[in-house]
Amino acid sequence: MSDYGIKLVWSGWGRGITDDTVIGFSDAMYERYTNRIHIGTRMLIYETKRHIFEYPHDGEEALIAEAEIVKTFAQMTTVKTITKEHPHAVGVKIVFERAVTTHVPRSRVCEIIKNAVFPQRCPGWYSLSEDTYMKLRNELLRK
Repeated sequence: MSDYGIKLVWSGWGRGITDDTVIGFSDAMYERYTNRIHIGTRMLIYETKRHIFEYPHDGEEALIAEAEIVKTFAQMTTVKTITKEHPHAVGVKIVFERAVTTHVPRSRVCEIIKNAVFPQRCPGWYSLSEDTYMKLRNELLRK
């Protein structure tokens, strides 16, 4: 099981442009995690630089929010995602939205997870131990 992780999203997520209760995974990530991501899995949302649709600005390259999975891939098979690159959906409940968090920059994320090249070579989901997740979450909630 993958109880904790970082989910990469495109710029504009959490700004009311899309349905933020649906998060898509690529075909490869679906194949890899379909039986490992479950209801109750917690994720920290990392906004990448890449932008989509009406939001023309680069993303922050930072952790911006926290969510929890409330519907599995199997429960979301008829739900459309916003991009063809990420057609496999999970349903999430936003625990802390971007407006109420202290965004954690890439450099600090890399330091805590001990991965200097994150998010390069990360295909959209980065599994974490509970301890590492909590360290990052504490940074996100620091005011």
